[in-house]
Amino acid sequence: ASQINNGTTDNCTAAEELNLFMVETTTGSPLGDTYNLFCSTVGELNITLEVKDEFNNLSSCQVVVNVIDDIPQTALCQDTTINIETDPERITAEEIDNGSSDNCGNITLSLDRTEFGCVDVGETITVTLTVDDGTNSSTCGSTITITDTTPPFVDCQGGIVNLDDSGEGTLLASDLNDNNG
Repeated sequence: ASQINNGTTDNCTAAEELNLFMVETTTGSPLGDTYNLFCSTVGELNITLEVKDEFNNLSSCQVVVNVIDDIPQTALCQDTTINIETDPERITAEEIDNGSSDNCGNITLSLDRTEFGCVDVGETITVTLTVDDGTNSSTCGSTITITDTTPPFVDCQGGIVNLDDSGEGTLLASDLNDNNG
């Protein structure tokens, strides 16, 4: 209550002897002389400050208290390797996240890039993970190594090679490829 008291006085009771009491204005719920605030109370809070002197005389005033969460999230990233099995290959923010958190709980994760393809093979690419709670945000960077360890698909077919008059023929590797894969 002392944080919203702006110099209450009384004609007969010393200021330090006045009884300060808070009430939630909208619901009328008593809050006492101390009210603990939490993440669930972020935003505007309407408070009535009631002051009672030693003779039980009562006065009150209403104030708006702005409860602010200005502590940024902790963004934690991990590096990873992506093997291109299909083009493009996709990753999610959760695959890069390494335990990011916020003092008030719920966070949303997003990446500045989520698709990688054959043109990226052999590259190391830095992506940015953004951790947001709707009020504050933090970022971290993660190194993505792009590889291709997937062997090609082979679809073979048998063939016939007819020898020429001199008893020679030519077999080309491309003759054995069915090209239907």
